[in-house]
Amino acid sequence: MINRRKKIISEINITPFVDVLLVILLIFMVTAPMLNTGFDVSLPRASKNVVSSKIDSKKIILTIDRTEGVYLENKLIKIQNLDRTLKSYSKLTTQIFIKADKNVKYQGVITLMSELNKLGFQNISLITITE
Repeated sequence: MINRRKKIISEINITPFVDVLLVILLIFMVTAPMLNTGFDVSLPRASKNVVSSKIDSKKIILTIDRTEGVYLENKLIKIQNLDRTLKSYSKLTTQIFIKADKNVKYQGVITLMSELNKLGFQNISLITITE
């Protein structure tokens, strides 16, 4: 009688594990492009250019806070009364800078810019932070 002892294999067989991971990876690769919803748009690029200003021009900074309140020199103003507030400024030589909170709706900034254009102000810029 021959006594053969079976040797116990104590190694982990990783082949099934790798197969499962490759299948999961393949599933994610196929489904990931389908998860992208929305529209493809080309956004404008902004450079770090400094806004050139005329020496004789006045500068106004209008600030829009997160509650969409419009401020001129820390004084709350109404967009409806913008013509009375800015009547002392020359429409041709005044530079207007809009400083809007990043949480303000786009419509709030556009409404302010539209009102300024209706009043005849043409030199309007947006203040941003460059990274």
